[in-house]
Amino acid sequence: MNKSKIKVKPLLVAIGMSLLLFTVVSVSITAAEYATATRTLPAEPVSAGTAFTVGIEASGYGFGGQVVETLPEGFCYVACTLDPGSVEVKAGLNTVKFTLFGETSFSYTVIASDTAGTYNFSGMLKDMDKNEYEVDGDKEIVVEPGPSPIENLIEKGMDALEVEKGDPDLCVLTDATYVKIEGNTTEKY
Repeated sequence: MNKSKIKVKPLLVAIGMSLLLFTVVSVSITAAEYATATRTLPAEPVSAGTAFTVGIEASGYGFGGQVVETLPEGFCYVACTLDPGSVEVKAGLNTVKFTLFGETSFSYTVIASDTAGTYNFSGMLKDMDKNEYEVDGDKEIVVEPGPSPIENLIEKGMDALEVEKGDPDLCVLTDATYVKIEGNTTEKY
C-alpha cells in the first residue's frame, strides 16, 4: 500500500504543476491581448422618429465580455441580433448592456428622437477581467426633421394600395369626404 501512495503523489504534483503553468500562460495571453469595439452608424442623416441599425464589432475581450451602450436622449432601443437573454435594457439610464460569449459582431435597432438635431452615442467594452475600453468608431448621428404624421399615413396608404406618386386617378381626402377631381395629381406625395 505504501508504494501506491508514493506513485499518486508525483502524479498529483505533475497535475498541479501543469494547471499552474496553464493558468500563467492563459493569464499572460489574456493580458497581452487588447480588447476593442467599434461602432458603425448610418453615414447619412436619419429622419426623426424612424428606426435605424447600429453595428458593433468587438474582439480581444476573452471568454466573455459586455458592450454597454448609452443611447442619446430621446432614442429608444428596439431589437438586437444577439439572443434576447444576452441583452439588458435600463430605460431610466438610457443604456443597453449586450453580453458577449465569443461573438465578434452584432447589430441593434433603435428609433431616433422625434426632435431634429445632432446626437452622440457612447459606450464601453468590458473584457472578461472587467477592464473597460471605450467603444471606438462612429459616435455622432444627425437626425433630420421627418415627414408630418399625416404625410406618413398618406404614404403608407399609397403603398398599401400600390398607388404610385403622380397617379392622376388618385382620390384625395378633403373635409373627411373622398372626392375625385378631374386631372388631380399626387405630385406632392
